[in-house]
Amino acid sequence: MRGGLALILLAAAVPFLGVSCSKTGGVNQATDRLGNFFQQNIAKPLSEQIKRAQDRTLNFAGGTSESFIKDLTDKEKAAVEEWLTKNKLNQFGDKKDTVYTGGTPLFNEQTSESLNRFEYLFNKFPELKDIIKNAVTSKAVEKK
Repeated sequence: MRGGLALILLAAAVPFLGVSCSKTGGVNQATDRLGNFFQQNIAKPLSEQIKRAQDRTLNFAGGTSESFIKDLTDKEKAAVEEWLTKNKLNQFGDKKDTVYTGGTPLFNEQTSESLNRFEYLFNKFPELKDIIKNAVTSKAVEKK
Protein backbone atom coordinates (compact mmCIF):
# COMPACT_ATOMS: atom_id res chain seq x y z
CA MET A 1 0.00 0.00 0.00
CA ARG A 2 2.83 2.35 0.88
CA GLY A 3 4.55 1.78 -2.47
CA GLY A 4 1.33 2.63 -4.30
CA LEU A 5 0.97 5.85 -2.33
CA ALA A 6 4.57 6.79 -3.14
CA LEU A 7 3.94 6.26 -6.84
CA ILE A 8 0.83 8.45 -6.70
CA LEU A 9 2.84 11.17 -4.94
CA LEU A 10 5.57 10.87 -7.54
CA ALA A 11 3.08 11.20 -10.37
CA ALA A 12 1.54 14.26 -8.71
CA ALA A 13 4.94 15.87 -8.10
CA VAL A 14 6.35 15.48 -11.61
CA PRO A 15 4.37 18.37 -13.22
CA PHE A 16 5.52 20.78 -10.50
CA LEU A 17 9.21 19.96 -10.77
CA GLY A 18 9.73 22.17 -13.82
CA VAL A 19 7.67 25.13 -12.57
CA SER A 20 10.66 27.08 -11.30
CA CYS A 21 13.09 25.91 -13.99
CA SER A 22 15.01 28.67 -15.71
CA LYS A 23 16.85 28.09 -18.95
CA THR A 24 20.17 27.58 -17.19
CA GLY A 25 20.39 24.74 -14.73
CA GLY A 26 16.70 24.48 -13.96
CA VAL A 27 16.40 21.05 -15.54
CA ASN A 28 19.31 19.79 -13.45
CA GLN A 29 17.67 21.14 -10.28
CA ALA A 30 14.40 19.47 -11.22
CA THR A 31 16.21 16.21 -11.91
CA ASP A 32 17.99 16.43 -8.55
CA ARG A 33 14.71 17.11 -6.75
CA LEU A 34 13.06 14.19 -8.51
CA GLY A 35 15.99 11.94 -7.59
CA ASN A 36 15.86 13.05 -3.96
CA PHE A 37 12.09 12.60 -3.85
CA PHE A 38 12.43 9.09 -5.30
CA GLN A 39 15.21 8.14 -2.89
CA GLN A 40 13.44 9.42 0.23
CA ASN A 41 9.86 8.42 -0.58
CA ILE A 42 10.15 5.30 -2.70
CA ALA A 43 13.55 3.62 -2.72
CA LYS A 44 14.36 3.87 1.00
CA PRO A 45 10.92 2.75 2.28
CA LEU A 46 10.81 -0.05 -0.29
CA SER A 47 14.29 -1.20 0.71
CA GLU A 48 13.23 -1.23 4.35
CA GLN A 49 10.11 -3.27 3.51
CA ILE A 50 12.21 -5.80 1.61
CA LYS A 51 14.65 -6.10 4.53
CA ARG A 52 11.78 -6.67 6.99
CA ALA A 53 10.28 -9.31 4.67
CA GLN A 54 13.64 -11.08 4.42
CA ASP A 55 14.00 -11.05 8.21
CA ARG A 56 10.48 -12.43 8.65
CA THR A 57 11.18 -15.15 6.09
CA LEU A 58 14.36 -16.23 7.84
CA ASN A 59 12.59 -16.18 11.20
CA PHE A 60 9.71 -18.18 9.73
CA ALA A 61 12.15 -20.71 8.27
CA GLY A 62 13.35 -20.76 11.85
CA GLY A 63 16.54 -22.61 11.63
CA THR A 64 18.83 -21.41 8.95
CA SER A 65 20.71 -19.61 11.67
CA GLU A 66 24.33 -20.40 12.36
CA SER A 67 23.52 -22.18 15.64
CA PHE A 68 21.03 -24.49 13.95
CA ILE A 69 23.61 -25.48 11.31
CA LYS A 70 26.33 -25.90 13.94
CA ASP A 71 24.07 -28.11 16.05
CA LEU A 72 23.15 -30.56 13.27
CA THR A 73 23.66 -34.11 14.45
CA ASP A 74 25.31 -36.81 12.36
CA LYS A 75 21.87 -38.41 11.97
CA GLU A 76 20.41 -35.15 10.63
CA LYS A 77 23.32 -34.72 8.23
CA ALA A 78 22.81 -38.30 7.04
CA ALA A 79 19.09 -37.56 6.58
CA VAL A 80 20.01 -34.58 4.37
CA GLU A 81 22.23 -36.81 2.24
CA GLU A 82 19.46 -39.41 2.04
CA TRP A 83 16.94 -36.73 0.96
CA LEU A 84 19.30 -35.46 -1.74
CA THR A 85 19.83 -39.01 -3.05
CA LYS A 86 16.11 -39.81 -2.93
CA ASN A 87 15.37 -36.65 -4.96
CA LYS A 88 18.21 -37.37 -7.43
CA LEU A 89 20.04 -34.16 -6.55
CA ASN A 90 23.73 -33.46 -6.23
CA GLN A 91 25.37 -32.42 -2.96
CA PHE A 92 24.18 -28.82 -3.49
CA GLY A 93 20.54 -29.66 -4.23
CA ASP A 94 20.75 -29.24 -8.01
CA LYS A 95 20.47 -31.67 -10.90
CA LYS A 96 23.28 -34.22 -10.82
CA ASP A 97 24.93 -32.86 -14.00
CA THR A 98 25.03 -29.20 -12.85
CA VAL A 99 28.38 -27.44 -13.40
CA TYR A 100 29.32 -24.41 -11.29
CA THR A 101 31.55 -21.45 -12.03
CA GLY A 102 34.48 -21.85 -9.68
CA GLY A 103 33.47 -25.45 -9.02
CA THR A 104 30.97 -24.76 -6.22
CA PRO A 105 27.93 -22.59 -5.52
CA LEU A 106 29.17 -22.13 -1.96
CA PHE A 107 31.81 -19.51 -2.81
CA ASN A 108 30.86 -15.97 -3.81
CA GLU A 109 33.70 -14.68 -5.97
CA GLN A 110 32.51 -11.07 -5.65
CA THR A 111 32.56 -11.01 -1.85
CA SER A 112 35.06 -13.86 -1.27
CA GLU A 113 32.60 -15.36 1.22
CA SER A 114 31.96 -19.07 1.58
CA LEU A 115 28.80 -20.71 2.84
CA ASN A 116 28.48 -23.89 4.81
CA ARG A 117 26.91 -26.52 2.54
CA PHE A 118 24.12 -27.25 5.00
CA GLU A 119 23.38 -23.54 5.43
CA TYR A 120 23.19 -23.28 1.64
CA LEU A 121 20.83 -26.25 1.41
CA PHE A 122 18.52 -25.03 4.20
CA ASN A 123 18.35 -21.57 2.63
CA LYS A 124 17.63 -23.10 -0.76
CA PHE A 125 15.05 -25.58 0.59
CA PRO A 126 13.46 -24.01 3.71
CA GLU A 127 11.15 -27.01 4.03
CA LEU A 128 14.17 -29.31 4.37
CA LYS A 129 14.54 -28.53 8.07
CA ASP A 130 11.14 -30.03 8.87
CA ILE A 131 11.67 -32.93 6.45
CA ILE A 132 14.95 -33.82 8.18
CA LYS A 133 13.53 -33.47 11.71
CA ASN A 134 10.59 -35.72 10.73
CA ALA A 135 12.91 -38.26 9.10
CA VAL A 136 15.16 -38.48 12.15
CA THR A 137 12.16 -38.68 14.51
CA SER A 138 10.44 -41.40 12.46
CA LYS A 139 13.66 -43.49 12.32
CA ALA A 140 14.00 -43.22 16.09
CA VAL A 141 10.40 -44.43 16.50
CA GLU A 142 11.02 -47.34 14.10
CA LYS A 143 13.97 -48.57 16.18
CA LYS A 144 11.90 -48.80 19.38
